[in-house]
Formats: sequence, structure tokens, C-alpha cells
Amino acid sequence: MKWLFCLLMAFAMTAGADEVATAGRAVLKKYTEAIVGVKIVAKVAVPGRESTQEIKVDAVGIMVDAKGLTVASLRVVEPSEVLSRATGREIRAEVTDLKLVLADRTEVPAALVLRDKDLDLAFLRPTEKLPKPGVVVPLSDPAKPEMLDNAIALSRSSRTPRLDPTVHDGRIAGIVDRPRLFYIPNSTLQGSGAGAAVFTLEGKFIGQILLQRTLKGETWMVIIPAADIAETAKQAPAEAPKSKPAPKEENQEKQEPAAATPVN
Repeated sequence: MKWLFCLLMAFAMTAGADEVATAGRAVLKKYTEAIVGVKIVAKVAVPGRESTQEIKVDAVGIMVDAKGLTVASLRVVEPSEVLSRATGREIRAEVTDLKLVLADRTEVPAALVLRDKDLDLAFLRPTEKLPKPGVVVPLSDPAKPEMLDNAIALSRSSRTPRLDPTVHDGRIAGIVDRPRLFYIPNSTLQGSGAGAAVFTLEGKFIGQILLQRTLKGETWMVIIPAADIAETAKQAPAEAPKSKPAPKEENQEKQEPAAATPVN
């Protein structure tokens, strides 16, 4: 009878894996055009050096309105903090060029129009009209997962020249409700990277994987809920500025609660 039990368990595990795979493909098909690449060019300056160096970064964002408003990780879009922590030196990275890479590989110039440092949110708007209205990830009626619920993360690979779509399946490993709600993705979901969109198996949007600081000052990946993204998105300008100045770091005292900062 032991062999029969093992056979049934193997069948159940296979059936479960097939269900997740089927759900993942359905979510990808529905929202693949809403997951866009973000190309960033920045001029990097190191104190004590006269010369600057240009760096290029590929990131991922989520389109949340038909005109192209896209939300990505602020720490990736403006990489000064990440570079400084990685090198142990104060690095200043001035963004000189931003582009959205649509699902058909069309590149559209964009500008940073709103930032929220606490939530790691960077809102980008195209500075040119999209070729067609964008497919969006809906922010209304978000999912509220429970511990160990299955989830699907959609992203785009920075390792391929065409920023090809990727799908990761995993589970909600933890839920933190204070001082604000966020979800902890397991290691499999974290593999999708900062900026990835996370859904339930039924295709309801949970939130976006973004970067947060721990109490020890370390950086980790969490899922910022869709409701927080939606609330901040209300402050985003309806149009990108006509001129496209390079976004600059703002030196403002932190206030509680911190508000998103429009970029003029």
C-alpha cells in the first residue's frame, strides 16, 4: 500500500504544479503588455574625481494607465543610494535619459514625474504619445492574500537584449501590518526582481516587488500593496513636462507621514 500512497502523492503534486503553470500562462497572456522595460542612462560622479562615468541600467515597470503612466522602483531608477551602499562611497548618479520599452520593443522617451522614497515608488510618464493606448494593470479591487497563498510574478529579463518577459511562481512568505501593510515574497518570487508585478492565480493584482530598508539598514524585497500604489498614483501629473530635465535628488527633511514628491 505504501507504493500506492507515494503514487497518489506524486500525482497530486504534479496536478498542483500543472494548475500553477496554467494560471501563470493565463496571467502572462493577459498582462504581458502592461509589464514594460525601463532603460535608464545616468551620469555617475564620485567625490574627489573630476571625471564622470556613464552607466546604463535596465529595469522593469508596471503600466497603470492607458496614457502610459508606469510605476517602477525608485532605488533602481535613481541608483545613487544603491551604488553608494555597494561601493561604500558617496556616489552621485544623475539620470540623463529614460525610456519605456513596450512589449513590441518600441522605445518611448519618458520622464520621472513623481517619487515616493518611503515606498520606493517612481512614477514615469511618456513624453511622447504612445503608438496605441497601453494595456494596464488595474489598481482597483486588489487581492489581499494570506500566508502561504500561491502567487505569480511577471517581470522582464535584463539579461536578454529584448527584455523578454519572465514568470515566477511562489508563495506569500510573510505579512507585515505595522507601521504599514506589506507582503514578504518567498525566494522564488524575489527572483523576479524589483519592479515585478505580483498576482494571485486568479489574476488579481496583489502589488509590486520593491526595495525597502530593514531596521538594520539592509535592503530587502517586499511586495507593496496595490492600494498604496493607487493612493500615490493619484498625485501623478496627468501629463509629462514638455521639457525633460534630468531628475535631481531633493534634500528635504523627512516628515511623518512622508508624502510623494512631484518632479517639476
